[in-house]
Amino acid sequence: ESAKRDVWKDLRSLAYFGLCDSARKQNDFTSAIGYCQRSLSYDPQEPFTHYALALSYARQAQDTGSLELLAAARRHFQSMIEINPELAEADFARKNVASIDAVLRSR
Repeated sequence: ESAKRDVWKDLRSLAYFGLCDSARKQNDFTSAIGYCQRSLSYDPQEPFTHYALALSYARQAQDTGSLELLAAARRHFQSMIEINPELAEADFARKNVASIDAVLRSR
């Protein structure tokens, strides 16, 4: 029974990640952020969800000028790196963290 619950938890996480990434690719960042957050509620250690969430926050920060959204993007880029620093996307995430740090320091 607990194995079944784990499978359903994984499937829900994957489904919400799919919705998140799809919304992100359509530039619907508000929806993407909500779906990514929901996905992470089922699997908080999924690096690609943190990455998609970080990208969505970063784009929304870029569109609005919000430093809070930029800080949220940084947190999720950092989480992605900590979870799996070997992913190809980790280099881009590290560059984003450095860029965000520079922006936040200059404010």
